[in-house]
Amino acid sequence: MKKLNLSILTISVFSLVLVTLLFQACRKPKPTPKDPCRNPELVTATEQDMYYLGHFKVGNPDNTETYLYANNWNEYASRVIPGKQYRIGYKEVACDPNKGCYDQRTGGNNGIREGGCVVYPTKCIMIKCLEEVGGGCFETHTDPSDFENAYSSATQVSGISGNSLKATVGFSGCGPEDARNFKLYTTESPQRSSRGCPIWIAKAVNTFSGYTCEAYFTKNVCFDLTPIKNRYQYLNRHEKEVIIRMVVGEETKEFLYTF
Repeated sequence: MKKLNLSILTISVFSLVLVTLLFQACRKPKPTPKDPCRNPELVTATEQDMYYLGHFKVGNPDNTETYLYANNWNEYASRVIPGKQYRIGYKEVACDPNKGCYDQRTGGNNGIREGGCVVYPTKCIMIKCLEEVGGGCFETHTDPSDFENAYSSATQVSGISGNSLKATVGFSGCGPEDARNFKLYTTESPQRSSRGCPIWIAKAVNTFSGYTCEAYFTKNVCFDLTPIKNRYQYLNRHEKEVIIRMVVGEETKEFLYTF
């Protein structure tokens, strides 16, 4: 009888161990923390007078923008030039309601925070990694409100390589390093090219002219065309190529952009 009870006890313990092992084997493994630097986000560095909102901004497919306020900005400030594009990996963190104008949840009436700041959609982040995009190409704006009155500073266009349009711009300033506030303004024309693809009219626009020096310089720059490509992907349009009609002085030059 004792042997029988011992056998039953042994079988019970063995069964319990087996069930425990099976349960552990079927449990889902704990997810590995995602490395934000494996899939960095394309951002544009803001001008210094916009740092109270964010140090970078991200263009959304609906033509709105989200600002990114870096809590560890001092670690990266020396590597960033306003107006240029970067890819950053970051971790989103809680905002400090005592800084800036970025926390919508603490906003006052009509979207205005105490202190008179207009509240914009912003994320607060900790930067984990940062790299310059394609040698620091300037950003492209699609359908800016002041497109018609904007002056194109392009003096020459070399062509398109990948997602970059390469051009030479002329500007007044104190030195070649002052070519840091250019943007490519673009708008889609109602016309189509002879090959049936859309035409985008483009202007290389100097968005800042406050330098005290008035010497004239030229500089080779590039513009990132991915916002145009993203527009078609967001709208699920089938086009895979467009014509970029660049305004150069009193003339225009056309280039095929394939994506």
